[in-house]
Amino acid sequence: MKKFSFRLEKVLKLKERMESLKRGEYGDAVKLVDDRQRALDGLDIERDRCAAEENEFLVGTGLNVVRLRAYSRYFNRLRGEVKVTTEIMRALEKDAEVKRQELIVSSREKKTLERYKEKLESVHLQEMDKAEQQELDELGAVQYVRNASRRTDS
Repeated sequence: MKKFSFRLEKVLKLKERMESLKRGEYGDAVKLVDDRQRALDGLDIERDRCAAEENEFLVGTGLNVVRLRAYSRYFNRLRGEVKVTTEIMRALEKDAEVKRQELIVSSREKKTLERYKEKLESVHLQEMDKAEQQELDELGAVQYVRNASRRTDS
């Protein structure tokens, strides 16, 4: 009997490539979210450092209006950066979730085709076993007839 051939092999290979592509896109999206989170953490650290520095200055030297205004402007700028970074991060997280869903769909499609291929391959093997068993049965019957004819001839 002939070797098993999956007629949708090219489609399966395409699904595998698509899954790989989707996995890469999802990985890139997650990396962008992580990078943005690190930037946000850096802004938080900078804000805390600056607040501590301002407190030390105020305790040590008293009230200095010019310096206080500079700190106020800097804090406002940091707050704005945090807000913008947070909004960007939310958008990136949504994009990463979309990419994750696309990866899930792609993986399911590929796995469905793989299961179908396995099922067809199993059916093919069963048919091959059945054909082989029929051949063995026929050979056994022929051998039996030969042995029976030899016994009657003697």
